[in-house]
Amino acid sequence: MYDRLRRDPHLAELAAALFRLDDIGSALGWSAADGPDGWTGALARLTTEGALDREETVDACVARLLRGGRAADQRLFLRLLGQLRLTREEERARTADWSALAADAVSPVAAHAQSVLAALALDGELPADRLAEVSAAVLFRPEKKLVRAQLVLLGKVLARDAGVADALLPALAQAFGHEDSDVQERALKLAGRHLARASAPQVRGNWPRPPPS
Repeated sequence: MYDRLRRDPHLAELAAALFRLDDIGSALGWSAADGPDGWTGALARLTTEGALDREETVDACVARLLRGGRAADQRLFLRLLGQLRLTREEERARTADWSALAADAVSPVAAHAQSVLAALALDGELPADRLAEVSAAVLFRPEKKLVRAQLVLLGKVLARDAGVADALLPALAQAFGHEDSDVQERALKLAGRHLARASAPQVRGNWPRPPPS
């Protein structure tokens, strides 16, 4: 696949069209394996070598994930995104995109976006207000794995920096309404550990209560 694409005089146009076609993931599923013999591996290699413009390819891939679609499509473009191996600078420049994907994308894509944002947050490269916004959205999702991962992240950030309590604790309260009682309990315990760090009266005095068990 790589050799065929590399020799194609219309490579750029072909690659651009792949990101625009509906349900292309299903059509290419038979050739979506890792490595240069699959579509994603070939496109990633051609991008790395400069035959395809890297910024355009990354932007098109992220845009396709934001667009949503069928599971096969999402898997194909998520695989390509992983094989492109974004740098930290490239990830940081697309913070708004990861936030949107963590909130609304299908679970595998949301999990990837969540992991990118978590790495940024733990390195101090994600503002507390952005983390709060993302957390409120993720904690509203029904997938317990995503919600628990977000609670773990919030716990780490809160433990490291007392100054973010005012921003993060209101977002944490979103988990009190989750359908899973274990999630509610985890959120309550986390809040109990860090509520004393809040300085804003509206956070300390008007802390929402979890639903009755």
